Order: sequence, then structure tokens, then C-alpha cells
Amino acid sequence: GDCPLCCEKLSIQDLNFMPCKCKYQICMWCWHDIKDNRNGLCPHCRAPYEDNPHEFKKVDKKDLEAAERQAQKEKKEAKAALQRQAEQEKLEWMRKQ
Repeated sequence: GDCPLCCEKLSIQDLNFMPCKCKYQICMWCWHDIKDNRNGLCPHCRAPYEDNPHEFKKVDKKDLEAAERQAQKEKKEAKAALQRQAEQEKLEWMRKQ
């Protein structure tokens, strides 16, 4: 899933992080930004964020490594897709010449 505030993909650490009792899930970066630079309130229920998150589960090293491999795979696939698109656009441009 994605963080509803910054729209970045939630990391495995973010998925195991619940900053508020209302269970509104955001990424850790947004939580720190809200706590340190903004009003300090949960965007969903408006309760003040505490210094310690409501829930934070330890991430297993194997799960973290698997998530990193998956992220690398997705990045590689996205790069290949962009390259294919650029090649297709180049071919289309050449055909028009």
C-alpha cells in the first residue's frame, strides 16, 4: 500500500508501524514530520501523537531482506519498461521520417 499523505509506497517497516490508536496508517517519515514540524495531531482522528508510536512490531531480518529483493526487482522491471517505451517511441518517430 501507499502512505495516504505522501503517496510513497509503504516499506516493510512502515507496514509494521501504527502511530495512533485509531489505526490510521502513515509512513514513519510523515509521522515524524507531523510530530516535529506540524500540529502533532493524527490526520484521521485528530488525537495528539505521542512520542512513542501506538504499535511498532519488530521486522524479521529475513522479511526485510525479502522486501529489499522485491523492491530491487520492481525497480529493475520499471526501468526495463521505461526503456521499452523509449525504444518504441524512437521506432515510431523513425517510421514517420
